[in-house]
Amino acid sequence: MGLASKIKSNRWSAFGIVVLAAALTIAYIENVFHVNSLLLDVQDLEKQVEEVRSSNELLNSKLIELQSAGRITKIASERLGLIKPTKAPTKIVAKQ
Repeated sequence: MGLASKIKSNRWSAFGIVVLAAALTIAYIENVFHVNSLLLDVQDLEKQVEEVRSSNELLNSKLIELQSAGRITKIASERLGLIKPTKAPTKIVAKQ
């Protein structure tokens, strides 16, 4: 093996190392971009979750308001004409 073939072999080795380093660098940069994209997606999803939680709390407070006994009594008397009983109901026991 002569000096010329040894130099060519070293050049190809150096070229291979440079290509490998470039490929690894590109893969690393692509991975960084992908991770950043995923982080943005996570932030968007966390924002959506917070909006849904806020909306859920608002709906729960509205539900409690709509289920209040005072509101139901008022509707029963005003719209349906129902009146409060003057005495407690009597329990009828069936004889067997």
